Amino acid sequence: MKLTTYLCGSIQDCKDGGVYWRDKITPKLHALGVCVLDPCRSECNNTLGSTIMESREQIKKFKKSGNFEYFDEHMRKIIQDDLRQVTESNFLVVYWSNDYKHGGTIHEIVQAWQLHIPIYMVCYDSKTDMNDWVLALVRQNGHVFENFGQLMEFIETRYKAESKVIMKERSEAEKKRLESEKAEEEGKKDERKG
Repeated sequence: MKLTTYLCGSIQDCKDGGVYWRDKITPKLHALGVCVLDPCRSECNNTLGSTIMESREQIKKFKKSGNFEYFDEHMRKIIQDDLRQVTESNFLVVYWSNDYKHGGTIHEIVQAWQLHIPIYMVCYDSKTDMNDWVLALVRQNGHVFENFGQLMEFIETRYKAESKVIMKERSEAEKKRLESEKAEEEGKKDERKG
């Protein structure tokens, strides 16, 4: 069994490229047995540099220099890869701020909504200040949380059964790996003696 989420939120408008919140929540999701798809770590998003920040700067240079052929080519790949990751997810984790432009985030939310993939959004802003359309999509197919603590409590409760199965499978796989290593080591000892 595999439980997968895509971490959806602004990259372009964030000072850190959207890395901080994703890096902070990823270990917590892993602890619940959730596989995380992170666009900041995606190979496709980092083809123009070794980090999302370097890639983002290169995209800016394409636009400023009028090199829209390279811009279009690179953005097409990013869009396709990010939407593929959305479709591979059991649910989306979205960080939303009214201070950011959310072009890709909106597209990903729409994609999830169309595919009936649950959308779990954290928004520290008032719901009354959110974009009506986006708020409706999320509420029709998920929940809006006031903070990441509430989100994690919800995920832990909602996916408790799946998480137990995944953690049991991981434990059994680790046990088999250790047994295999032990048998291999004993085989090497026997060879040295013989």
